[in-house]
Amino acid sequence: MGSNYNWTIPAGLNSTNVVIMVRTTDLVDVLAEDVSNSAFTISAPAVVTPDPTVVTAPSTGTTGKSPVTGLMEEISVVSAGDYIKSPSYSTVYYVGTDMKRHPFVDSQTYFTWQSSFSVVKVVTDATLSTLTLGTPMLPKYEVVLVKIQSVNKVYALEFNPADMFAPKLRWITSEAVAQGLYGNNWADYVIDVAPTVFTRFAVGADVNLVSDLSANLGGMKMRINLR
Repeated sequence: MGSNYNWTIPAGLNSTNVVIMVRTTDLVDVLAEDVSNSAFTISAPAVVTPDPTVVTAPSTGTTGKSPVTGLMEEISVVSAGDYIKSPSYSTVYYVGTDMKRHPFVDSQTYFTWQSSFSVVKVVTDATLSTLTLGTPMLPKYEVVLVKIQSVNKVYALEFNPADMFAPKLRWITSEAVAQGLYGNNWADYVIDVAPTVFTRFAVGADVNLVSDLSANLGGMKMRINLR
């Protein structure tokens, strides 16, 4: 009775004069052997070198080792723009277009980006290990005003086209300008950020006049609602 054997062609093997010899042994003596009746052609697929500039998300069905249990588990599908967390860790991450996981350092920062945790996808612990850790997420531009703890300077946040993860700080130089831009309750939009986080922002021009900045009040969130 005949039988089939799947053979993976070595990469780069191309020939128009190929013969195959099949030999069976008992690990000591040759029991039988045969050779192809005639030569044939093999054209192996070209070897493709992955483009190192292209970053792809893990594919479903692949597995990896859990950093918690050490057991193999499925790698979840992750896409740019996802908010993710794993069962064993409380940190929520944003997956950027760089396919890195950018952590939220606290819930207050998270709620400048989203209104609830319902959008967060739970992925396996092993999935986190497949994504490089990126820079921490900062409060979203045009949502809150920020200041350093113990320092009275208040800043608006402006979108930074050079780096969406580093909004521009724009110092609002007077209370009158703050009121003109955000109303009498402007202080309700102010949140404190740690000095270590503050250094991650880009720096924009000072806001000396109301006309220096276009305020989007419809997108602003008061401090009391960031929870």
